[in-house]
Amino acid sequence: MLAALVVTALSVPSMAIPVGDGFIMPTEFRTLARFQRAIGAELEYPKLYRAAIENSRRRPPRQLRVLHVIVREIDAPIEDKDGNKVRASSKMTSAEINRCSEWFDNYCNLVFTYTAGALKVDPTELLLEHPVHRLEAMGERKYWLSGYGATQGIEDRIKSDYYDSICFYYKKPENMQPGLLGGALGRDYGVRGSAFWTQWITNWEEEPSPFAGAAVVSLHEWLHNISYYAHRVMAYTAVPDCHAAEEYGYWDSDGGYRQWQAWNRDLMLRLIPREFWYKLDTRSKELPEGAPPINRGVKSGGLYSWRDVASDWHARLPELTDSDLQRLTGLKDLRLEMYQEKSNSDVIYRLITSAKTDSVFYDGPPLKSPIKLDNVLAVSRRETPSVKDDPLGGYASAPIESMMILRSPGDSDRRDLLIVRADLAPYVLPMLRVKGRRASDSIIGFIHRQDPGEKQQLLLIAAQVDFGDKLPEDELAAIGK
Repeated sequence: MLAALVVTALSVPSMAIPVGDGFIMPTEFRTLARFQRAIGAELEYPKLYRAAIENSRRRPPRQLRVLHVIVREIDAPIEDKDGNKVRASSKMTSAEINRCSEWFDNYCNLVFTYTAGALKVDPTELLLEHPVHRLEAMGERKYWLSGYGATQGIEDRIKSDYYDSICFYYKKPENMQPGLLGGALGRDYGVRGSAFWTQWITNWEEEPSPFAGAAVVSLHEWLHNISYYAHRVMAYTAVPDCHAAEEYGYWDSDGGYRQWQAWNRDLMLRLIPREFWYKLDTRSKELPEGAPPINRGVKSGGLYSWRDVASDWHARLPELTDSDLQRLTGLKDLRLEMYQEKSNSDVIYRLITSAKTDSVFYDGPPLKSPIKLDNVLAVSRRETPSVKDDPLGGYASAPIESMMILRSPGDSDRRDLLIVRADLAPYVLPMLRVKGRRASDSIIGFIHRQDPGEKQQLLLIAAQVDFGDKLPEDELAAIGK
């Protein structure tokens, strides 16, 4: 009992800043890291699941039709790593087939929990009794199982234009070099009119749980299907891809999770608005390339309250360009620039202008910017991954910032341009110590950019506020700490 009490106490560190039903972790640099309900997957995930249950009771979830295909046997021609023409063979035991079903149930649980109860998987299982005789070559004698190869000759057993996604689990042949751990394709290249993903299994000893590797891989590959539907069917062009974790400053072990689960949580619960999941459209006609985004009719120039836009902010807020920022601040050459040390790494944002500003302004080498409340926002990661069992989630020493400020010059009509990370905006904006109108009622739009390296979708929330005569020295001071 004592051990349980100690663990529970550590789940909410003493330095944490309470917010709603969770807390924000501050850092040693007096910045704000992440919002969580507890430190550690085993403690936080049950809380997220209970919240999803409560939400689903208030509003029924959208049913997600997913076909789970278990490929029991493979017997296909390949070249092994030495170039020999061989047969790649594998066959699941009854216990392994049952384990596939259990891991898929774990994936279903992840979808429900990380959409806060907005989606509930309606699963159908199909066990392939016949051997699959086709593996797709990917070059360098590496292979993967595609949905086409798995269903060759039995296409009529799968309902056409019916499923939201189709998933294939297969046992990797020992002599096959895998080209992909998993692979996903959108509906445009799908199976029987549905997007699909496939994944191979090698670790049959892992116990079923929402943190099992197979379940997490399923969630990751399914999120590729979601990116396709968001961009090509629903016009939610700002929805980030599941590969954008590094650009947002995450390590795979952040927050006491593993396999990027803290990133999956924040992507699905905070960077994608909740209403998107209720509206998920997998069947409408594909949009043409370059089609306007979902918020095309929303014009910049007004002030928005977070409580009015939160549930669908991609659709209800204007997307701000540099021209919009120039007009709103009166700084004619203001622009937002982004920097990366290399592709697939964290991003640094900087507001640049030739005008003299009344706030701290850094114009040195962007990758060497100090951790300071100024015109730079660095979503920096530690140099090495956090330790999974760190009672502070690895955040206390993280050089990560949550906001940047730029004050336009002049005493009259004082305007402070405030830009906040999208994952923290709902929690930080109501806490900010500003004059007059609250920061959460002073939102001017969201910023949507693509990183220089991989063209991932990056999101920030912008507001215009008045911090008073003296600007806060750091992020904790900005919220009165």
